Amino acid sequence: MPTPARGRGSRAERPGGRLWLPQQTAPRQRAPGESGLARSRTSGWPAWCCPDPPRTIRHERWWNVALRTVHLVGFGLLLGGHAWGIEPASLRAALWGVLASGGGLMALELFKTARWLVLGKGLAVLLKLGLLLLVPVFWEARLPLLLAVTVIASVGAHMPSRYRHYSLLDRRVLDPAAVPSGDGARDRA
Repeated sequence: MPTPARGRGSRAERPGGRLWLPQQTAPRQRAPGESGLARSRTSGWPAWCCPDPPRTIRHERWWNVALRTVHLVGFGLLLGGHAWGIEPASLRAALWGVLASGGGLMALELFKTARWLVLGKGLAVLLKLGLLLLVPVFWEARLPLLLAVTVIASVGAHMPSRYRHYSLLDRRVLDPAAVPSGDGARDRA
């Protein structure tokens, strides 16, 4: 009785009882003008940065919840500290917490696929980062800038999925689950 193959490099038994290894195939010949980098099936982006389907991360939900919690607490402390005139040096730990957790959240998204940068949700994060980079330059306007970042974060996190998952470069919604059902139900993603 043949045994089923189990994963890469596994052995399978032929009907005669002999074991055999899967045969190696010859490498595919490149077309003229084609680079050596594999391309994503649907986007034309390099496959190493934009795999189809996107990579998965073990316990991603828990990582996301933990990082987002640290991020929200830290940003709340920063915003409140600046609103109430707390000495900026006293807010340094909160700032580092926000930077580390925000970097972690971006790393989670970028590891899955770099296409996140051109989706509505990625563009909202880039807009927030742009405003945050203005804080040291326009220090006296830091409170309105931080409030604008808060508004963008809130709108970006709660906008309908057809906008969050819309790709500016592809000019379409990339996540098929994000398309509204059309029955009047609220967007799920």
